[in-house]
Amino acid sequence: MEERHLALAKGSQSITHVTYCNNWVACVVEYEDAWLVGAVFLDGCMSSDFLKVLKSTNKTLQGETRATDLSLSSDGVLAVAVGKDGIKLFKMVVPIGPANASVVEIESMRWPGTDVQRAVWIGEFSDTRAMATLNNCTDTDIASIALHGFGEARTDATVVSENEPHQIRFFDACTPGHIAFVSAPGPNLANTVTLLIKTAEIFNRTCIPIGKDSEKAPSALAIGNKLVVVGYSYPPGLADGVGLVEVFMIGHRGLHTTRSIPQSVPTALCTNGDRVLVGASAGIPWGHNTSVSTVYCFSGKNPENFAVAKGGEEHPTWAPRSMCMWSYGWCVARTIVNDSQERFSGIDCASLVAR
Repeated sequence: MEERHLALAKGSQSITHVTYCNNWVACVVEYEDAWLVGAVFLDGCMSSDFLKVLKSTNKTLQGETRATDLSLSSDGVLAVAVGKDGIKLFKMVVPIGPANASVVEIESMRWPGTDVQRAVWIGEFSDTRAMATLNNCTDTDIASIALHGFGEARTDATVVSENEPHQIRFFDACTPGHIAFVSAPGPNLANTVTLLIKTAEIFNRTCIPIGKDSEKAPSALAIGNKLVVVGYSYPPGLADGVGLVEVFMIGHRGLHTTRSIPQSVPTALCTNGDRVLVGASAGIPWGHNTSVSTVYCFSGKNPENFAVAKGGEEHPTWAPRSMCMWSYGWCVARTIVNDSQERFSGIDCASLVAR
């Protein structure tokens, strides 16, 4: 396995979102009074300079605009969701020879009365490059999941699900046309994982009941090309100090496998193939022993877990979108403090190397 650490920022900032595709790594860096979206191109053991793609301005900060999501397409288009300012698309230009990487903004979309919370490329659909978005409609108080088509056969947005905003608790999507969300119709009612799986030119809907908050409260969600993964925290007193991860296989009935997470709660999840990456955050909700913050990896075919990264006291909590996984590797954003007590935010990248 080949590993590297990209030290991207020094100080009190944090990296809240990470995405990867075809050697591009993009992230959101949050400062106390500003934010920026940046990217790095990885080339073997080398990497490009940190490329600033989009940053906050006084105007966006006054309007409380934030980068709410990131997604990279297979042809090098970075989608940045910016809340009420919609979605911005950037073409990432691969460096050639001595030239460094560069970026070109190619489109900006905004829908009045719509707050875009998530935007994820999900592959081809109806001869277009498709994106799934999670939107809050500020005029009607409705949360919608919509599909957008880009390319020569561009299509208007198609709503595939509508709910009350408080009902959609977690959302995720991925190539090849897989969408999942956790919802609950009201307090003290059972939570449900809803899957929207593309088959030919339609989406098939499947609902999986996962119990009430009083039994186990959902804390994270991820969907991949083969698996759906849900993280939970138990109410204090029911199973103190233990988090839970449940794994379902797309196209199969019933639970595939489970994992208990000691002394922590899964707050970040991602999956690809049979593998699952779990960001186990410390001190939630028990508030003790922050040193147990850890990222674990496991396979749905193997009962063993192994630690990928330690958060420690300087990184007790894993943000929901602070890690990503692809067929032969993963990226994890974390904070480290060196021997001189200097604080750095960076990304750990790992990839399997063919021998």
